[in-house]
Order: sequence, then C-alpha cells, then structure tokens
Amino acid sequence: MTTIIGILAFLFGYTVKKEGETVVLEKVNQSRNRESEVESVKQDVEKLWKRDVFSKNTYGTFETATVLAAIANEDKPRPQVLGLTSTKQASQYKERDSVAFYCSNRSVSPTVFVNSGIITYNQKYVKVKGVVINNIEKIIPGMLIDTHHTPNSWTSIVESVDVNTQTIYVKDGWYKVKSEGSSHPTVPTSGIGFEVNRISKIWGVNNNVFLHEGDTTEKAVAEEIGLFKYINEGSIGGIDLVNFQKKATYGIQVRKSGLTENAEGFGHCFVAKDSEAAFVFHSLISNNYALLSFLNGNSTNDGFMIKADGELNKLKLLVSTFENNQTKYSASDQKIFLLKKSLPETFTIQSPEGKAGEFIFILNVGTEIITLKSEGGKNFVYGDVTKNSMQLPNKTSVIFVSDGLSWFAVAGNYNQVNITKKGFPTINATHIGQTYVDSTNRVAYIAVQTGNGSSDWELITAKS
Repeated sequence: MTTIIGILAFLFGYTVKKEGETVVLEKVNQSRNRESEVESVKQDVEKLWKRDVFSKNTYGTFETATVLAAIANEDKPRPQVLGLTSTKQASQYKERDSVAFYCSNRSVSPTVFVNSGIITYNQKYVKVKGVVINNIEKIIPGMLIDTHHTPNSWTSIVESVDVNTQTIYVKDGWYKVKSEGSSHPTVPTSGIGFEVNRISKIWGVNNNVFLHEGDTTEKAVAEEIGLFKYINEGSIGGIDLVNFQKKATYGIQVRKSGLTENAEGFGHCFVAKDSEAAFVFHSLISNNYALLSFLNGNSTNDGFMIKADGELNKLKLLVSTFENNQTKYSASDQKIFLLKKSLPETFTIQSPEGKAGEFIFILNVGTEIITLKSEGGKNFVYGDVTKNSMQLPNKTSVIFVSDGLSWFAVAGNYNQVNITKKGFPTINATHIGQTYVDSTNRVAYIAVQTGNGSSDWELITAKS
C-alpha cells in the first residue's frame, strides 16, 4: 500500500512520510498548484490507512445515533437507539444516548412450513405434490430443514431447490435427531411434514474465545468492559440489564455446556473484588426473593429462600452420617455430623486450627456414649472443663465454635442429660449434679466434678 501512496503523491508533486499512524504528504513542487486534487488523494489515503476503523459523530436517533448496526431478521431494519419519532416523545425521556455498536435479533417463522399434500422422502430429497408450497422460491442453499416426525425428527441441509417440481434436494442425506446424534443417514417416513429455516433460539451477541493445545496464548477473556470515570459526579456502570416486556426467565445464567463431553463448571461462579457491596438486592415487593436455592428445579422441597424483607423461610445444610467403625470425619468442610452408633466408640473431628469463627454441630442419635476427639489432640472447652476429649451422651447434641486453637461448646443439651448404663461409672461427667444410674446393681451416682472419669461420681443410693 505504501508503494501506491508514493505513486499517487508523486503524480501530484508530493512526498510521503509516516508519523505514527498518520500519513503526511509534503509539497516538493510549488509550481504544481493542484490543491484540490491533492486533498482528494490525501483523503483517499487516509481512508485506505484506516480501512478497518469505523468512526463518525452520532446525533439524534435511530441510525444517526449509532456508528454501526447489525440487525437480524428485520424487513425494515432501524437501530432502536432512543427510538424517538416525535418531539413529544423526546420530552418523556431525559437521556440522550449515543451508541458505538448496536445489534438486535428478532424471532421469525420458518421460511417454509409444510404439513399437508403428498410428501415423499428420498435419501437425496423431499418432494411435495397436491399443494402449493408458499415461499419455496425463498429457500436458499445452506438452510436447515427439519421434519415433523415424533418423537425423533430428521434434519439435513438444503443443497438446491427445484421450484417447478417442488423438490428440495439435501446435502449428505437425512440424520435422525437424538441426544447422542446419528452416525449415519436414514430415510424419513413419507407422509410427514417439514419446515425450512426454523429458528428456535435467537442471540443478540455470541462471543467466543478459544485456547488450543500447542498455542503460546495462555489467557482469554470473552468480553472486557472497561470503565473510565474521571469525574467526581455522575454515574458509570458495567452492564445495565433491562427487561422491557413480560417476566424474563433469568437475568444472567452461568452454566457448563451440555454439548461438550469434557465440559466442566467454574472454579468461581461469581467474583467481586474491591467492591463496597458484592451483592445488592432491591425490590418494591416484600415477598420477592433476595436469594433462592433449589435442586433439580424443585424450589418447594429443596434449598432455602430468603425474602426481600429478610425473612428466612427455609434453610437446609448438608448432614454427614457416620455409623459403627466410622471413627473420623471424611471431608475437611463437613459441618454437621449425625452419629448413628451402637458401639461406644471414639470419633475424631477436624482440628480447630485455621477455622476461627467456624462452627460444627454434632448430634448423637445412637445408643451409646461417644468420646469426641479433635485432630491433632486439640482441646475442647465445655463449662469449666478444658480437655482434649469430650463425651457426648446418646440422644444429645453439641455445637462447637472454633477460636482458631480450641473447640468451644456454645450450645446443645450434652450437659443436661442423666445417664443410665450397666455397671460402675467410668466416663467423664459433663456437669456437676449429673446423675448416673447403674441398672445392673440398681444404684445411683451423682457427679461432684467433671472430666476425671470414675472419680467424678459419688454414690448416693445403696442397693436395697
């Protein structure tokens, strides 16, 4: 291109040099006074140099309010920037918008829809007799064709059309539509209709980025939205998602692809960095949900819901159940333990280290007293007792909170239950005044101290 520019400049008595991204023409022959021609050439050169850049000053509404517009499936496309058609309308909307790139897409009916007549399928075509196919002349090679067969339809790609015989030829045959796809073509049953260029889902923008093995590119972002606010007043935002008509299904959906075999989810679905508030919910209706969690679409029986006024009407937490011979937690993030044991075992929970402020709830629904220990031999603090173990009677519970060093028992009925067992008491008492009934010898004991096994108990009745 530089050679072309040089030739043009020479013909008009100029030399060419480049300063940054700008082409500069310098006069070398003052005797040639053809300024208008030179200016024209200069403008053409600038257009050539900036051929991939589109720029203009916007004003007003519709197409003059945007630099570029991409509009799909509209007979009379006009970008709806402001969309004002009268001065009166301009008085109802105080903003004056300018758009660099406008895009839109609208729903449409199939180009051709056939559900009557004599319909004959062949491995290479479908032919219709007895009725006139409306808009058959509008079919373009490359359009998709789908049959009306149920429960599985057939699909193919239009290769050509014979309007006179109403025959639509397809490329590579017909393939039955199934979740796993079809490996080879088959011929659809004749007598069932079809449609051409059916559009089931439309997109405004579809951004994609690809990182491939062997390439040196290491990072990708599908879309970056940059905000530059240099003033103290005013407002600036990243995404303004507006629903103009009936209730939308969702505002933002984050999911993994169901079409790719090795598709995985996200490490972090939502990340808010350096924000004053990570999430702000605003509603004019108190019964709207600020948070709604559900499993497999069932919002009635699963998950939890928090209303706009702060009312929590359901909360479910993951419970981990442990039975006989399961003597230790199985995941570091477990919070709720259900002990269903018929043996007097020892059960080990996580260390409190690194878990300051976290809680653990343990419910013993078994038939025996369970001795609790903490990984690393860390202490339990309950009442006035600090020990590296704690006994949890059957049919009782305890809630622990970590200070980063020990587990503190802050709630539960672990210290409010009297004990009935066979034989002399050897277990730790959980609180002074607790009673222990020896059902074999028919005597009772009372706790005078805690945390020291058999020495915690004093006999208060004699066998009759």
